[in-house]
Amino acid sequence: MSGIYETDNIDVEATLKMHQAEISEKKAAKAAKEKELSRLRAARKRLNEQIDSYRTLRTRITSMKDHINKNNFKGDRRDKFDTKFEKVSTEANNYQNKHQSNLAQLNSKISDCEADLGDILGALGSLYKTYENLARSWF
Repeated sequence: MSGIYETDNIDVEATLKMHQAEISEKKAAKAAKEKELSRLRAARKRLNEQIDSYRTLRTRITSMKDHINKNNFKGDRRDKFDTKFEKVSTEANNYQNKHQSNLAQLNSKISDCEADLGDILGALGSLYKTYENLARSWF
């Protein structure tokens, strides 16, 4: 009879060790996902700062053009100035739009990463509960 109990104990012990290994794997996955999420959020913050910088630049460019006296600055010089001015304004706008597109992609990656982290946390919680139940049944 003692042989049956020893086999049961070995099976439970092996199962507990297996769950411990799975828990360790999920903890490592959680730490990696949290690190990735932190990196993505920092990148989003820097990107938002750059977008704000381009927005400020465009506002300053627009206000500068409006404040230049059109009466003292006419003809071919004014036309060349306006052309170059529009080019600078357009480039600033293009950079801002590219950054906003990148921000949308980054936000999508952050959402995916948060969902993955939620899945990992759910699996980890389930593993802890299973481990706890097995440990109780063993003792």
